[in-house]
Amino acid sequence: RGQAAILPVPNRCGLEVFPEDSAMGGGKPLRSSGRWILCSAAVVLALTLEGCVSSSAVVYDDEPLVKPTTSRTAFRAYDLPPGYFEVEPQPKTTPATTTTETHSPSRGYATSAQPSTTTDLIRRVPLVSTTSKAVLVGTFEPISSTVQEEVSSTIDAAESARSTTTTSTTTTTTRATTETTKSTTRTTTGTTTRAPQAQTTPSAGSHVPDWARGNLSSFRNCYLAAPLKADLGCALLEESRGADFGLNEFGQETTAKAKCLDRVRVLGGNTFVFEVGHCQVWRCSSRVSLRASAAPPAGAGVEVGSPADDGGDTVSFLSFHGTYLQVERVLKVVVANSKTDGPDSRFQILPNADGTVAMFAPGSGYVSAQPSCALIADRPEVGGWEKFLMIQNEDGTVSFKTAHGLYVSARSGGAVLASSGAIQAWEKFQVVRHNLRNATREESNTSTTTTTTTTTTTLQLGDEVNPNASVYSDLCEFQEGNGGRGGMDRRAPIFVKLWEWNYNDIARECKEYLGPNGFDAVQVSPVAEHKRGAQWWTKYQPISFGLSTRSGTAEEFRSMVADCRAAGVQVVVDLILNHIATPCDAARRPSDDDVDVAPCKGWNGSTYGNRRISGARGWDAAHPEFFHHKPGNPLRGLCGVGAPTYLCGSPVTTDCSCCKCDLHGLPDWNTELAEVAEIHHRHVKELHDIGVTMLRVDAALYEDVGDVSRTLNRFPWDYVYMEWWGEYPVGLHDKYIGQYRDVALTWKISDTLASEKNLSKFASGIFDLGQGVFGVPDEKAIYPISYHDKRTDTAVQEVASYKNGLEYQQQQKFLMAWPKMTRILIWGGYGYSNIEQGPPGCENGQDVCNPEPVFGASGAMACMATPAVSPMPEEDAQKRGWVCEHRWTGVAGLVAFRRACRGLPVSAPLAPVASADGLGAAGRVAFRIGEECLVALVKGTNEKWPQGYGHLGDWPLRGLASGLPAGRYCDVASLSQKLAVGATSCPREVVIGSDGVVLSGSALEGDLLAIYTGALLVDPPMPSRRLRSSSR
Repeated sequence: RGQAAILPVPNRCGLEVFPEDSAMGGGKPLRSSGRWILCSAAVVLALTLEGCVSSSAVVYDDEPLVKPTTSRTAFRAYDLPPGYFEVEPQPKTTPATTTTETHSPSRGYATSAQPSTTTDLIRRVPLVSTTSKAVLVGTFEPISSTVQEEVSSTIDAAESARSTTTTSTTTTTTRATTETTKSTTRTTTGTTTRAPQAQTTPSAGSHVPDWARGNLSSFRNCYLAAPLKADLGCALLEESRGADFGLNEFGQETTAKAKCLDRVRVLGGNTFVFEVGHCQVWRCSSRVSLRASAAPPAGAGVEVGSPADDGGDTVSFLSFHGTYLQVERVLKVVVANSKTDGPDSRFQILPNADGTVAMFAPGSGYVSAQPSCALIADRPEVGGWEKFLMIQNEDGTVSFKTAHGLYVSARSGGAVLASSGAIQAWEKFQVVRHNLRNATREESNTSTTTTTTTTTTTLQLGDEVNPNASVYSDLCEFQEGNGGRGGMDRRAPIFVKLWEWNYNDIARECKEYLGPNGFDAVQVSPVAEHKRGAQWWTKYQPISFGLSTRSGTAEEFRSMVADCRAAGVQVVVDLILNHIATPCDAARRPSDDDVDVAPCKGWNGSTYGNRRISGARGWDAAHPEFFHHKPGNPLRGLCGVGAPTYLCGSPVTTDCSCCKCDLHGLPDWNTELAEVAEIHHRHVKELHDIGVTMLRVDAALYEDVGDVSRTLNRFPWDYVYMEWWGEYPVGLHDKYIGQYRDVALTWKISDTLASEKNLSKFASGIFDLGQGVFGVPDEKAIYPISYHDKRTDTAVQEVASYKNGLEYQQQQKFLMAWPKMTRILIWGGYGYSNIEQGPPGCENGQDVCNPEPVFGASGAMACMATPAVSPMPEEDAQKRGWVCEHRWTGVAGLVAFRRACRGLPVSAPLAPVASADGLGAAGRVAFRIGEECLVALVKGTNEKWPQGYGHLGDWPLRGLASGLPAGRYCDVASLSQKLAVGATSCPREVVIGSDGVVLSGSALEGDLLAIYTGALLVDPPMPSRRLRSSSR
């Protein structure tokens, strides 16, 4: 938001500066005397930004292209017009300029320079790099001298702490080129064909700092469409078919995917495409190239040229309203207010190399999709905003998707805006092609007549998407917000944590509720054999790597995974590799002649104690030497970590200062040992073979990143996230392990919707909900609504818990409806009277217990009904039983809403209807998401903690200018299941008139209303009237 700062980040080095016409990271960098990529050993310019993608200034987070040196360069930002950013080198010393040019096959050309004092050039230049996070570069304030001094001291401290440094004062210029040889790969069953290998330089290791060496990169499911297309920056290295890539003994394809990943590492690739029986190994030059290669439309590979009379197809576009798209000649704005197809409605369609198309308006320029949502036809060349994904609809029309992920829409009043999140009638255009190049000429003695043949045609897409193939790469982030064809389809991953549910109940829930309603994954409690006891935390103290636990047997676990995956629901396992259980009371320190004593018994009978486990599999047995310990005394932990500071001599935990300490007295695995690494590898491999594709890594802050990465990343994963408590990330854990659990957002939601007593802050508080943990961006976070470590015995308004009743229900609905968060985690747990208690049926004091099933003998669910008041009545709040918050009314209905609306822009608060109580807008807010989604909510009241304003009551929305198309809508937040296709009625409905104004419908007090164009109800058929016949 207009701030610039310099932060010490050891693994970030360069800013690539490209010319303005390099669209979406393409093209070569701006040379400008070879001094405009500024590289530093320990600093990076950090921008806190907000807005849409900018064509002239796009910044991406990327790795350095060259090795860091000890030379230092500070960066200063000045006030500039929006869209540009000014960089001034501020050399701390005056050495001769050192320039290094490299060519990386994965990132293109780069130049690194430390200018001397004689080259203090100031240039106004746009910035572009080659990964995923696009942000608007706006106006920035200068960095003060105080900040620069602090940065300098930080850099000095960082450099002095480094074990090795590199100093260079000589000028070196090297260039290595990569020739990608086109080849045709022919495959037959059971064979492998390898494409010619490209030579690469520099080596990948040069991109990894010394303190991160040994880390194994993760390969993530990109959720991109397949097949990949060559010649767009991706090259096929090898293609294999055969039984080696078939299903395993558990009927899962996961083992074969791991084999495909092995081939990637052998061949030096960075991407693979997998289908059962088929493995392709690819190397893509960049993230942008990978996404452009994902099943692009027809015409991909054809470079954009200058429009000419015979360049591209000349067409007109007829809108749903019967008007043609045309260019307004003065302002160059694309509108749709003419029913005549004339010269101003003609466009040339030109294919781009990445599979998109450009639209050229003769006499005006290329059409550009602006952040304001307008289409302007005045651009002299093709950049990011001038690229459109052309989509063929089933009815023969086409739609256009912009680089911002929105669709072009022709409004009823003649406006044309790139603002829609879904394809409806207004986003469809009939294509009228003008075959000017094949015009027929009829010549006579008196005149020459030119006849133009006009036909209606359909523009075809390229290869069909293969729904059975998946794309994995280390160029992707986990669970990205966009995937599909060309990486342009919005995604909205939704996970559910079924805490302490047994495996049979989870399997049934996947088949009957989670899968049918569109949830992506279910998280289960830890699956390794654990210590005995009735408390919840016994599950987090493993004593072997057997898979029989309080939740069920190993066979039931395998069956559950298979059933959930068959229902379209992936399984997230809570993985514990940091420690084993504390000993039981019977354990004692053995004497020298009694070193094998392990008197404690685990849930399935395995023995443990005194920093040793006998194991359940043979290969998982461990002795005291396998755990960190004091020198000469393997029965004493090396150090300890716990409350209140959770620190180990360092002011932070992200530096691994606690990685060798016993957390809460739990013996800490010595993961540096090869024997321990093998045990962990076999456990993770078994889970992956069974079909587990997602992980939560417990106690991730207390584990060595390199050790964990070498265990996990021998397998490809659909998702991995870490237990995280709000520490500022250092850019290492998310790169080599997974994403961060962001626990701060749920606190902010609780404060805004519940505990804040000032009604005037209600709307502003909601619109400020854009981030949780400071420093954790949305693209690297998952947001839980509740989590097991932050619970209270009784209701506490600031803590999201079922005990808060209706307030909690509104909060989880809001998280589902709020479009700014990409990945969310909903909670489904049980009731407790104190936070130590395990699941129903397991009471404190029991050594072994039998949890009560969620589904009873009759098949009915034993779940708590949706609450209607806040907080929940004390009797209900303290009751032992299954709560099933994820089943409360509205959650299932909001899944489809989230998929349709997530990622769309949020409007300003819509003007409310004046209320009879005189409070007006206070405590009430409505906003539109994109052009097709609407949310309204009313702040509730709390009987235990009176807010001072009493009951606000329900909010009649009549007269609200929603901006949505006319129709009768279902409030999906009132549904217990997803809205059925062709539904004619709904528990709560909203009617909108032809002018977009609400005619009827209300938002209930303490609740949330959500409607969208995908929830339009069908009018029921009129009852037939039968005429009676009369007899005489």
